[in-house]
Amino acid sequence: MIRLIAFLLITLALSPAHAAPETFKLDPSASDVAFTYTLQGNATEGSMPVSAATLTVDLSNISKSEVDVTLAANKARAGLIFATEAMMSKSVLNTKEHPTIRFQATKITGTLNRAEMEGNLTIRGVTRPVTLQGQVLRQAGTPATERDRLAIRLTGA
Repeated sequence: MIRLIAFLLITLALSPAHAAPETFKLDPSASDVAFTYTLQGNATEGSMPVSAATLTVDLSNISKSEVDVTLAANKARAGLIFATEAMMSKSVLNTKEHPTIRFQATKITGTLNRAEMEGNLTIRGVTRPVTLQGQVLRQAGTPATERDRLAIRLTGA
């Protein structure tokens, strides 16, 4: 089983005066997916950069939010060079033919602190349903009204 944690740092790109959903822009340098896998009985960590994301967040009604995240599978690192090469190989992720992984939320429920995102995850050209847990976080030390820089944390297995 592989566990993943996506951490997406977003900044407000468009802030309508009274419209509820707000479109945020991804900060690719601060956004990635960390994953843990077991190798010879030991938990090992890896990471995969986020290459693109469409994030429209309704801070007053989370169910109106939209999340679409694309990962650069061909730039993933599994912690060890031989594990990275095996992960990218044709028999695992086949990153030469499928360089990206994509998650598109189809239904979001819950709250900003504890959201559940049902959606479609596409790996190696195969799309399957998956449920991720989500959380919208403010930057440390910022007031509750601060919406210019937020973080979204997605977790799942």
